[in-house]
Order: sequence, then structure tokens, then C-alpha cells
Amino acid sequence: MSAALLTMLKRVALIGALLTLGSLILAGCVDDDAVPSDTGIGDAVSSGTGIKGTVEMAGGPPEVAGPLAGLTIEVRRGSEGGPIVATGHSDADGAFTIAVPPGDYFAVALWKDGRTGEPATVTSGAFTTVELSFRAK
Repeated sequence: MSAALLTMLKRVALIGALLTLGSLILAGCVDDDAVPSDTGIGDAVSSGTGIKGTVEMAGGPPEVAGPLAGLTIEVRRGSEGGPIVATGHSDADGAFTIAVPPGDYFAVALWKDGRTGEPATVTSGAFTTVELSFRAK
């Protein structure tokens, strides 16, 4: 075997080893609990089930009160401390719609340093409505 061929084979083997190592490192960075594979969200979209509602600032002067746009809405399984199974954002009217399969959830709106939430039980073929409110200080 020539020296040039041997050098090329060593380089190919080294590249293969580096690609394998890189894949293993990246696989270790994935949080398998972030969104469980059994959420059934694809089924929820096609069957029209989930959580919808509005988020607003309640109380306070008129310039502060009203719908809150662009807030992140988390849907957590079971309780406020449960795993996040879906997220969405409120629109210009403070409204949001997030598809999830039937089950017990907790919808949480995040704003600045605060959060507010409400429990929601989603039934088959329907959207459950929740109203999320922050209180003006």
C-alpha cells in the first residue's frame, strides 16, 4: 500500500471518528423531557381540541388596563409545576389558541418578572377557555 493511500485512509477514519463523536455529543444535549413524545399534539390539531383564551392587565388606570399582546403562554401537564407540553403567544387582542389533546393542564402566561395561570381540563373535540389576568400595581 502506498504512503499516499495510507495517509488518505487515516484521514477518512479520523473524519468518521470525529463525526461519530460529534453526533454523540449533540445527542447528549437533547432534553428528552422538554416535550414528551406522547403529547399527541398532532392529533389535537386535527381533532380541534386544546386551550384558548385571553390574557389581560386588570385594574389600574385605563392606559395600563387591557389586553396584553406578545406574551408567552405555556401549557403544562397536570399542574403549574408540570412539564411544558405546548407553548404559544397572545395576539394583538391578548387572545391565544393552543392545540393539546384531552387531559388536565395548567395554562400559564409569562410577562416581565411575573406569571399567572389557571387550570384547564380539555375534553375531546372542544377547546377549553381560560381567562388569564395580571393585576396592575
